[in-house]
Amino acid sequence: MSESISSTATDAAHAAGDHWADFFARWPSSVPQRGILVTLFGEQIPFSAFLYRAGILFVERTTPDQLGGRALLIPFEQIAAVKFLARELHKVGNALG
Repeated sequence: MSESISSTATDAAHAAGDHWADFFARWPSSVPQRGILVTLFGEQIPFSAFLYRAGILFVERTTPDQLGGRALLIPFEQIAAVKFLARELHKVGNALG
């Protein structure tokens, strides 16, 4: 039974990852590539730019983390949410309909 639960959780994570990959692939050009990425670990990562490839998102941090890291590669399956800055909110709403 635990294999079934594990398999279901893995399938759900991949499905969520597919949705995030689609979201970033369709990011409107009228909306600046900045916001706050929230991971499944609860980490909040402010970003100022991103690139994506099959299954992976590359984000550039707005400021270095505590160890000096300026960029991050994260699997789409590890993304929990994306927050937008207040000044970008109207652009996001208009772009997403």
